[in-house]
Amino acid sequence: MTFSRFIGVILVAALSQALPAPAAEVPVARPVVVGVLSDTHVSTDPKSLAPLKAAFAKFSEAGADAVVLAGDVCEYGTLDELELVMQAWREAFPGGANASGRAVKPFFIWGNHDYHQSALLHGKKPITDAEAKRAIVTNRDEAWRIVTGEGRHPGEVILRRIAGVTFIGVQWGAEAELPAFLSKHAAEIPTDRPVVCVQHPHPRGTCFRGWAGGDGGANREALMSHPNFIVFSGHSHTPVYDDALWMGGFVSIGAGSILKPGIRRDAYNSTEGSKADPRHMHMARPGSSWQASILTIGERDVRFARYDVKHGERVGDEWILDFPFRHDPRHPHWLADEAPAPQFPAEAEIEVDETDAKRYPDRVPEKQVVFTFPSARSDGPHSRAVAYRVSVAGAATGKVLLERIVQPDGLACSEERMGRAPATCSFGPDELPRDEAISVSVFPRNCGAKEGRPIVREFVLSRDLALGNAREVPI
Repeated sequence: MTFSRFIGVILVAALSQALPAPAAEVPVARPVVVGVLSDTHVSTDPKSLAPLKAAFAKFSEAGADAVVLAGDVCEYGTLDELELVMQAWREAFPGGANASGRAVKPFFIWGNHDYHQSALLHGKKPITDAEAKRAIVTNRDEAWRIVTGEGRHPGEVILRRIAGVTFIGVQWGAEAELPAFLSKHAAEIPTDRPVVCVQHPHPRGTCFRGWAGGDGGANREALMSHPNFIVFSGHSHTPVYDDALWMGGFVSIGAGSILKPGIRRDAYNSTEGSKADPRHMHMARPGSSWQASILTIGERDVRFARYDVKHGERVGDEWILDFPFRHDPRHPHWLADEAPAPQFPAEAEIEVDETDAKRYPDRVPEKQVVFTFPSARSDGPHSRAVAYRVSVAGAATGKVLLERIVQPDGLACSEERMGRAPATCSFGPDELPRDEAISVSVFPRNCGAKEGRPIVREFVLSRDLALGNAREVPI
């Protein structure tokens, strides 16, 4: 070895001791993608499968690791319907893989339609022997095999791990069993990362401000002790708009209904037990939409994106929830605090009409006064106009005579599609004063009750329905 080569070897050895070794590459965990659906109500009618197939295709394209279906998978609760659901699954995920080639698992729980035949659910009749032979509720092992390939139904509350994420499922009617299950399996349930929990009815008093109904509340205290839980639910068929998200102790998200969405136009004014009361406003039109959502669980946050898979459009902006989750029981819609208030377009006006209509749901004919106004626009997450406060006051005194909060049409659609439909508010024949000048103000509001500038109209309700001029009043 030459002297110069010897010196070079010595230098290299010395430098290798002096310099730090290259840092080992730290593997970054891949985000886990979960498709989210509820109330698919698949029947033997082939048309009922189209929304489900569109959702499965979207989930496959997004690289879903799991697909959550929060109950009412089938319309009449039969194994034949369930076979059709899984046939659609196999077409979308051949070999149990998504479009990226990764494994995808179904995580379905049963709802009231799955556990009851139509005769039992609607006609209050017992299931016949013929029905029982093909009913999910009397063949739970077979139903579970059809969905998962496993031979035995695991019970009414189940725990699974998919792609490293813990999933807990609560079958219809078993909500009160959840607290004991969580206590028994506490060692298996992580507290330092998100856990996905699925049940059919909404946890009582959470998403949609409680007016959409919920379970009996037996599991509420147990869920409140798990702030890392994300609970998906369905049953009410309420569209997945901004009021679907509740962060008051755990995360509660209403998963909607891809086949039959519906919402009360005057839901904000409802109270417990008032759902059957006659009212002047019909159900709002959610829009021609097939809603499906995608949950992405990352290292430091959880993201929730909503889609109309019928038209290939996004429904509102993505929700980004930093983890660990922040909760506020007194203000569970706090994410909207930083969002701008929705605003009416500059040319917006209130139209007034008196029309022959029928009360809902008893269909008693009556004259109604209907206020119509354009959709307010928004920009950014949690800023969409999800409701309008309609205030009627005496024009001379300014004294508020009546207020009503109404929800618009199109809440299941993209903002552009929703903006095509004006919002309305109806009053009964004796609710508003006649032959007296009144002032009507309409305030657009987001899910955090932040209100934009109102539009105002003054007029006199008389036999001729004399109308005044519209104007915008700055606040």
